[in-house]
Amino acid sequence: MEKREMIIIIASIGILAVVIMGSKKDSSLPRDPISESRVDESVLVDQSLRNKEISYEPTIPKQATVSVPEKEIMITNAHNLSSKEKTFTLKATQKGFIPESITVNKDDVLVLNFDASDAEYDFDIPYLGAYFFPVKKGTVKRLSVETHTSGVFVFRCRDACGTKSIQGSLIVLP
Repeated sequence: MEKREMIIIIASIGILAVVIMGSKKDSSLPRDPISESRVDESVLVDQSLRNKEISYEPTIPKQATVSVPEKEIMITNAHNLSSKEKTFTLKATQKGFIPESITVNKDDVLVLNFDASDAEYDFDIPYLGAYFFPVKKGTVKRLSVETHTSGVFVFRCRDACGTKSIQGSLIVLP
């Protein structure tokens, strides 16, 4: 092999290595904070659903006050910002969600103990692109969502809703 061919082969291998390393670095870049959701394995985060439905209103009702969580934990992230993890039980029934509305502050982490009480239900927050796969009757599953945008978000049972479609609202105060 000539010296020039050897240089071309080594340069090609070097370029290939840079391309491979560059693609691995892209996966570690910070993600869009609106769509960033901490979820268990039952949740599908589907970016194609985001903003496609009218399921978000930036105007917050004047009478909105923070809901009292069952559990509240202070958390600090890598940017030294403090927020709270707030835990609520959200019960799905044929008559609707109990409670129908949950209000938290911006940057809180909302943890839902999703209780499918009388039938099988799924859980969807269309604007955030978060979908919680169907939960069997009598089962409780945990879902965690970060709230980086203030406004009113619709949550709903999308597909597995028994005989009636139900929905509620997540209010995120600034």
